[in-house]
Amino acid sequence: MNRSISLVSLLTISLLLVFSVPAIAGKKKVKVGPGGVDVDVDGVQMKADEDGVEVKVPGAGVKADQTGVELHVDGDVDVQVNHEEHHQAPVQAVPAGKTAHQKIICDDNEEKTYTNLFISGVGNGIEVKGNCELTLVNCRIDVTGIGIKITSNGEVKLVNSFVRGRSAAMSIESNGEVDTTGTTFHGTIITKDNAEITKNGGNYFYK
Repeated sequence: MNRSISLVSLLTISLLLVFSVPAIAGKKKVKVGPGGVDVDVDGVQMKADEDGVEVKVPGAGVKADQTGVELHVDGDVDVQVNHEEHHQAPVQAVPAGKTAHQKIICDDNEEKTYTNLFISGVGNGIEVKGNCELTLVNCRIDVTGIGIKITSNGEVKLVNSFVRGRSAAMSIESNGEVDTTGTTFHGTIITKDNAEITKNGGNYFYK
């Protein structure tokens, strides 16, 4: 598939699916709030928030988020469309002095420090949630998604590192904080809410 499917389009289609189902006597629920939209109309369920869209109807379901689209139909028919496969990073050799590492997820009240790591591939490189405090020293992150994604009260300290994300180098939301020294960023820096970035010098930013 050569066309990208936006979440806005999927949300529109999902709403049409939900409300085009013949109405029969039954309970109907529609909830709209800061967390998104939840609709339950006679067994047809739709949920949409900042993470994606999911629709369930009798015998079928569709789920779409930033990584792609999944379709399920009764009868063991599954189709998955991942738009990131068209933007895959080339296979990269592990740089000298670095150790290959899988995606990092730091949550709750964890405190973690990593040195000389190399993270590459499809999707996000690092996700920091809750009250996590993460320190990266001499690390290299090169991914197709977001290099470092920070939400809630997450804190990240970067020292002499390299961060590149095709979607964004960093995304910082809520009360997320970044303290960076001597680090190079390739990609957009997204900040929302009370996000803070402290630049101590020696940093380079490229879009």
